[in-house]
Amino acid sequence: MRYNVRDINKLPAIMRKIAIIFTFFIYCLQSKAQTSTQSKKVFQLEAQMISELDEGADCGYFKLATVAEFEILKFSDKAYKLPKI
Repeated sequence: MRYNVRDINKLPAIMRKIAIIFTFFIYCLQSKAQTSTQSKKVFQLEAQMISELDEGADCGYFKLATVAEFEILKFSDKAYKLPKI
């Protein structure tokens, strides 16, 4: 039995539900995507590294993440109040 894509009323109920869920899922992904750009903001940061750089996770071909902690000495953004990044 072949179905035409445009004739959704003839599809079995489970396939109709799957098509609706898939359409809703794609719509939600698109609505969460960034659609506008922010104006360019330039900050000046002067900091000192507190922690040593680790080797990162060695999973073969890809290293997933490396974390470094910095103590802020001077930062041009007055809204940021924490002493470390």
